[in-house]
Amino acid sequence: MNTMQRETLTERFRRFCRELPGAEWVDDLDLTDGREGVRRADAFFSHREIVAEVKTIQTDQEPRLKSLLSELVADERWPLFVGQWPLDRVAHHIPIPADSQEASWKILERAAGNWVRGANRQIRDTKVAFGLNMAKGLLVILNDEVALWQADTIATAVGFALIRRKPDGSPWFDQIAGVWIVDEAHFLVQGTTRLYPNVEIPNPAVPGCEELMSFLGQIREPWSAFCGVPNAGELSGIDLSQLEDVEGERPDSPLPMHKVFVAEYRDNRYLRDLAEPALLGTMAVLFLELCNRLGAEGALPFRYRKHVEEVAFRLGVATGKTATSLSRVDSVHLLRTWFHGLQELGQRCVDLRAIAAYLPQRRA
Repeated sequence: MNTMQRETLTERFRRFCRELPGAEWVDDLDLTDGREGVRRADAFFSHREIVAEVKTIQTDQEPRLKSLLSELVADERWPLFVGQWPLDRVAHHIPIPADSQEASWKILERAAGNWVRGANRQIRDTKVAFGLNMAKGLLVILNDEVALWQADTIATAVGFALIRRKPDGSPWFDQIAGVWIVDEAHFLVQGTTRLYPNVEIPNPAVPGCEELMSFLGQIREPWSAFCGVPNAGELSGIDLSQLEDVEGERPDSPLPMHKVFVAEYRDNRYLRDLAEPALLGTMAVLFLELCNRLGAEGALPFRYRKHVEEVAFRLGVATGKTATSLSRVDSVHLLRTWFHGLQELGQRCVDLRAIAAYLPQRRA
């Protein structure tokens, strides 16, 4: 059985630590001699030259984040779109109150402060308990469920916590020489492959930072090989607008074809020069033909039948048969062009409801 189908990212990382040469999972060790009650870190790397504390971003953060936008989503001005839109794109249709965006940041800022503060304490106490005064401290942050926070946003909040200083100018969190953020809540599509981003944050104010960052550079490939999925590398080399939300997909599951189509279109925006009325008219014909395929058994994969039905419901239109010029076009090509068009509409910040004006007047 493929363990990735049932393991969480935290469980997989724990197993990685147990199997990586020179690494140890602290709870597996003999914790007698007064070590039982120590607020200890989670792992040792490089034959105990590195003490690591692992923090997992919990899903209980997400309801609080989503509630911030619930009233806005209920507003009739909230645009209809497929996929993900950043708030600045939504703001073309409805004003986004500053306090909504600030509240989301404050939730993350508070969480990041707690992660850094707790890790600093646990790393320090573990170094004392195990006599590892020269070891470097590493904070590992894992995220495989909370899509509302991308790794770069998490890194910014963690960075703000790390730069805190005491009155004498020394670092407040003096045990953390660096941070490694592993993000499996988002991915970058390359061909038919998912690439998962990571962030490595140095803390040069703490001794051992350079050695720790060198270690992170070396461990990236073993971690990727252990998971059996490619690594997208440092976020500094990634176009963040191209990151996709995982939406419950496992790293080893087949990539849905619509995400391949979206990635294709990002590389070739061939609809860019099409005037908006022409684009909307084309999308209307595509949608009508997709609706026609609903009545034919097996004409559309189940996932995309549900997609077409959902779009029809949200547009408030019925899905009856309508003759189109696309009846001989195969369904995969039809879906490819449809998702390319959706991507172009998104780039232009066009509400999907604008298609309705180009459809026959048949209300659901």
